[in-house]
Amino acid sequence: MSSWGGWKLGVLLGGLLIGLLGGASAFAEPVTAETIRHLELSVFGKAFPQDSFDDRLSRLEAQVMQKTFPQASARYRVEALLASRKAKLSEKTYREAIGLYNQGIDAVTKGRVEQAVGFYQEAIHLHPGFVAAYNNLGNLLDQLQRLSEAMGVYEQGIKEAERSLNEKSSPEQHEGVALLHRNLGILYEKSGRIEESLKAYRQYLRLAKAPDPAIAKIVKQYWVQREQNQGVQDYTRFAKEATQGALLIWPRVVNPIPVHVYLEEDQVIFLPAIQEALREWERATRRRITFKEVGASAQAFILIRLQPGPLTHPTLEVGHARFDLPPSSTPEGGEDRLGMRVFITVNTGERELPISLPDRLRMVKRLALHEVGHSVGIWGHSPDPSDIMYARPIVDTLSKRDIQTVNELYASEY
Repeated sequence: MSSWGGWKLGVLLGGLLIGLLGGASAFAEPVTAETIRHLELSVFGKAFPQDSFDDRLSRLEAQVMQKTFPQASARYRVEALLASRKAKLSEKTYREAIGLYNQGIDAVTKGRVEQAVGFYQEAIHLHPGFVAAYNNLGNLLDQLQRLSEAMGVYEQGIKEAERSLNEKSSPEQHEGVALLHRNLGILYEKSGRIEESLKAYRQYLRLAKAPDPAIAKIVKQYWVQREQNQGVQDYTRFAKEATQGALLIWPRVVNPIPVHVYLEEDQVIFLPAIQEALREWERATRRRITFKEVGASAQAFILIRLQPGPLTHPTLEVGHARFDLPPSSTPEGGEDRLGMRVFITVNTGERELPISLPDRLRMVKRLALHEVGHSVGIWGHSPDPSDIMYARPIVDTLSKRDIQTVNELYASEY
């Protein structure tokens, strides 16, 4: 509607200027009267055909531009009015888009997610260059597991931004576009489109004022790691990354490993996903590692806590694992590792996000597989997205390389 209106005004103005070249009497032409009438209707809600042309122009100037130009030519005055009116309409539309954007944020806070999606979409419709709205909408769709839609939103946002981004754009605008590239890169990465992901990450690093070092590391190391691991059946060297090359595995005497899963009452539904993740690692190690669930945290060597939180997010943590050793022990300390404890957190999703239960359980199991993988000794990350121990896991089960790696770690015992 707005684009048609702009086209119509342009045609009318063209007709008016032709009439102006013919002298003052040309203002009696219908197209001239229609132009002024259109301006009056848009500004005042009514026209004033009974008044003189000069009075009508002066009234419009006073309202639209807060000043009048009685000495200027009629042509100049009409052109200035049209340009000023267009700018004010654009500003009004932008303010409306901001209002919708803020309503979207409020709706998410109140758990009205689908309503929030609608608000963000309306904000983008009104203001196609609204970078923050693209980022919020894409992030929300990603969390809802509507990945293809989220990807489309980021791609559209980048295209729109490319039309307007320049050296005069605000730092916030540049940073917002950088985040669009980062978020799109993460979705490409989740989809296994690694080369496209790296391209998006490079754009992010170029535009971001203070880029995420984790993204910089991915771009810097990915191809080197991939080349070094071409045809390699395991990633043992990377498995020891977080322990600075030391081997941190469970001694034979600690088998089965006592595990305590801390559950809130409304989280019991996720217990089977956690248990299946534990069983999968048992099978992977040919039961060299087994687990025994215990009812008290004080009896456990591995503590798993489930907590509400995003299952996927470009910046927020979705799972975590850390180890604690007795003060006198070291990773190489053999039997001293009897005192080691591992603390794991796994997100179970955000209560206000309407993700289907099968999708939620699948994602919880994926996160649990990854974090339990750390607890059995793979404290670093695989460079390959086809492995569960990739830094941002995108697969739902252990790969042959995951299995080979964990068994290589424990092979040192024989």
